[in-house]
Amino acid sequence: MTSERALLQRSEPVFSNLAYSQAVLGPLSFSGVSEYSALALQNPNRGGVVVDLALYSGDGVLLGESSFALANDARILAEVSELINGVPAMAGSYVTVRASLPIQVFSVWCDEGANTVTPSKAFWRSRSSRPASDRRGTRRDRGREHHESQHAQTRQTRHDR
Repeated sequence: MTSERALLQRSEPVFSNLAYSQAVLGPLSFSGVSEYSALALQNPNRGGVVVDLALYSGDGVLLGESSFALANDARILAEVSELINGVPAMAGSYVTVRASLPIQVFSVWCDEGANTVTPSKAFWRSRSSRPASDRRGTRRDRGREHHESQHAQTRQTRHDR
């Protein structure tokens, strides 16, 4: 998907290596003529994911929602209204993100008049256990998972005593 906003078309989002299966982005700001909120999403997985977005008012009223597929290694940078069926973000609103596999995601505040794009991270999220770059399943990662599992079992045993 390509945004219709000129500033977003010229922008290149830089994602952290952390990925989330759930996130809440906001509070967002009012979408005006030259100022608006946008979302950046990227799928670092080997396969496609299904992404569900829901836009809520500051007091928790559902304003709009959408669901779409995001192919492997695909990224989107688009205004909130472009992603949620034409419903613009309002002052204090927030977006919930749910993905079938962890994705990289953040919100941005855009001002076309000042030619600026300012990123903002999620204020609550459910993060995957490893950075996206480690989820490809190397032998080292499997060994680390085994070690972490044994360590967690050891801690649990100590707590049970």
